[in-house]
Amino acid sequence: MSGISGIDQAFIYGSWAARRAGEPGDAPADIDVLLVGNPPRGAVNEAARLAGTSLGREVNVRIVSTAAWEAASTDPFLRTLTERPIVSLELREENP
Repeated sequence: MSGISGIDQAFIYGSWAARRAGEPGDAPADIDVLLVGNPPRGAVNEAARLAGTSLGREVNVRIVSTAAWEAASTDPFLRTLTERPIVSLELREENP
């Protein structure tokens, strides 16, 4: 997702994050990514498709606004997400 404008924060959540945190279970079949901000959906979808092809796993992206993320306790999905393992991703600018 590097090089896509409008992303303030990015996280991996779900089974992949749970296994990374040491929770037992089957190997994840997909990778769930949460993007915080307002990136262009077309660019995000294309990046997810390319990543999925490269990784051999489906990459599912959910985008939430910064305001929604800051008020995560008021949204059932985001509240649950913050109570479970989550992996912060480093955002870097691509070199031209």
